[in-house]
Amino acid sequence: MPNEMNEFKYEDHKDNQNISKAEQPFGHNKEPWINDNFKRKLVYLNNDKSLQLYIGKSTIQVWRKKKEYLTLEYIWAHNVEEECKDNALEELDLRVSNNNGFYLKVKWNEFIKEIQWPYDNNAIPTIHACNTLEYLHYQRNKLVGDNNQCVFEEIKYNISFIIWKFIKNYPDIWRLMDIRYNLMAKIIIGGSNALVKYILFGDEKVKHKNLHIPRITRRIDEEFNEISKESNDNSESNKSNSNIIDICKLSDLEIAINLCISDLERNRRILIVTYLLEYYAKNATKHLGWLITISKALPSLYSYKLEYYVKELFYKKCMEGIEISNIIEYSDIIPKKIQDTLNDNQKFQAFNPISELILKRNEKRKFQAFNSISKFILLKIFKIKSISSNYSPTVKMIPLHNFTTSKIPQKEKKGWLNKYIFTIKLFQLLFIPHSYLVSYSNDAKNLSQLSPLVQIIRLDNSDDIFNNPVMEAAINYKWPSARNYFLRLFFIYILFAICFAVICGTYTAHLEATGHLCNFLLFLIIIFYYLGCYLLVVELMQIRHRGLRHYLDFFNFVDLTSAIVAIVVMSVYIAPSFSTENTFANVVTTKETAVAISFTMLLLWFEFILYLRLFKEPAKYIYIILNIIKSTWVFLVFMFLVIVGLAHTFLLLLQYPDFINLSENSSNETIDNPAKDFITSFLSTYGWLSGTFLQQDTWNTN
Repeated sequence: MPNEMNEFKYEDHKDNQNISKAEQPFGHNKEPWINDNFKRKLVYLNNDKSLQLYIGKSTIQVWRKKKEYLTLEYIWAHNVEEECKDNALEELDLRVSNNNGFYLKVKWNEFIKEIQWPYDNNAIPTIHACNTLEYLHYQRNKLVGDNNQCVFEEIKYNISFIIWKFIKNYPDIWRLMDIRYNLMAKIIIGGSNALVKYILFGDEKVKHKNLHIPRITRRIDEEFNEISKESNDNSESNKSNSNIIDICKLSDLEIAINLCISDLERNRRILIVTYLLEYYAKNATKHLGWLITISKALPSLYSYKLEYYVKELFYKKCMEGIEISNIIEYSDIIPKKIQDTLNDNQKFQAFNPISELILKRNEKRKFQAFNSISKFILLKIFKIKSISSNYSPTVKMIPLHNFTTSKIPQKEKKGWLNKYIFTIKLFQLLFIPHSYLVSYSNDAKNLSQLSPLVQIIRLDNSDDIFNNPVMEAAINYKWPSARNYFLRLFFIYILFAICFAVICGTYTAHLEATGHLCNFLLFLIIIFYYLGCYLLVVELMQIRHRGLRHYLDFFNFVDLTSAIVAIVVMSVYIAPSFSTENTFANVVTTKETAVAISFTMLLLWFEFILYLRLFKEPAKYIYIILNIIKSTWVFLVFMFLVIVGLAHTFLLLLQYPDFINLSENSSNETIDNPAKDFITSFLSTYGWLSGTFLQQDTWNTN
């Protein structure tokens, strides 16, 4: 190491008018994001002064000058987002070698870094360049003036050029480095669109080398992932930098999506998301593993108003799934329960493939014996034929990793509760409705615990998302288990309606009963109130969970109204009239009571019909009818207003016929004024519009 070094120093990087042109640095401001005064050091590394070392407040740079052009040879940054006096680099040791290199030891905060350039290989400088590119992303908002902005973009371009040269010369090494040091994530954060495009698609000469591989887990290296280490150690800096992206918890696609915020860079950031989605979808036609990070990232596309990409992605060829029935025997992956229900006309089914090891011989015999009994039951009782031996179904694998899996933590049950687990479940089944594990609010904390499928359904405001084979497979897979909960409510509602119908039938018939029959009716009344309260609690829990604004839709309104109206009618008219001596023998049924019971029964039947949407075929017709109503509601409202207007007109015209010289026709034995009140006028007008003139002979002209 020589003792002499060609160098010069100056204190203020803004004030360099007194320095001669021969001593000027290669470019005035190499850290345009720093706006205060700071000390920097510049050292020539060779005799012709064409290679210069720059030691700034946050970076170490090496620039080479060729004629009038400057090229960045090396750059390193300390990766501290919050600039302050304690974070400035402090030189501890500096030596210049004979081979145009240097050894530098610097300190900032409590950290010490040793740099010896040039390195034995180009891998470490490339890693430092990627780290610096990430660091510059957090400094972009500190730029003041157009000149500093241009210098900042020039530095980013030079850093990208360093990385590009390494990738072009050592593509295989780059692929391994990306896996170990998460370099692609840092390039995405740095916002180098050209570099991302080259890594994913290559150029005109080099294409499809698969330089980037998606991953759901990352390896965090202590030496080169300095940003994570320093961010964890500096808690105060963490609090003031809530926008720092945690590479450890996000995939590359999620990082690109989270950067699509509403600012000037949004369009450039969306372009990176487009590159990644196209790259994954294109490679997924050969292997579904390329879409392993898609499921988790889909809800983020909705959060950042990029739902268009979700709908386009669902119709990509890769989303149709890869057929594996010609690669592996279907019986090895299809569960026996699914196999036994297949036949030549079997429709689409989604299932979780068998992933267990082959059973032992004795266990296999027991399983085969059980399977034979189950086949006999299916054939003789339920008339379900088993799959024929020459039938081979088409099996496809859908590329959605953990698409229907939530992150809701399961509560651990105490040991002594295991002894009474059956009793506890039976008690909960009879008396306690299911509660919600996660709040309905669409904030990031609650949504992140739900499965991507549920997140998409909540964030999408239309039903178009369901019109694709991917969602059909996901819903077909999860619906049978979810339907059990609604079938349980349906069964409770049927008992509730039957109790109301039986009690009202005995009330209107003035049934006189004693003994066991009287006690049975009393038991039905008690069961009716219990079931009614159970249904009301279910609806109130939905209101508490979703809020009144999100709760009030058509189906929930009918659910709540049918339960409340039935309980009110029972409490006001029927229950007070019940007698333990002769039940309803002394009851006097009034017109109001008959109308209330009839209307309530109609409402209960309507609710029963809506519950049939739990089954596939009735649900189609209910969905069609509701869509017709949604599409024609304006016309229906218009016709209703027309009828109301005509009814009001005829009411004023015919309520008092003497005013317009009309007299009643004496030939009619039954006189019915079609406009004696507003309701009669409304019904008559509706009949007239449909071509029915029931009262056409009622009046004569005087």
